[in-house]
Amino acid sequence: MPFQSKSQKAISYQFIKKISGQSQVVLVTHNQKGMEIADVLYGVIMKDKGGIKTGFGKPGGESG
Repeated sequence: MPFQSKSQKAISYQFIKKISGQSQVVLVTHNQKGMEIADVLYGVIMKDKGGIKTGFGKPGGESG
């Protein structure tokens, strides 16, 4: 969504939140607002030499 206005993004996130009550939604984003609406965050970080690091957590600090 790099070319959307703020109001278009807000509508998109409202729609995602609405349908997430009925369906599972996977959202790939770097956008802070997109991460704030998540029930669970999953992260993948590229490491040196081609490796990756993964993790997950709940917004607000709980992690696993």
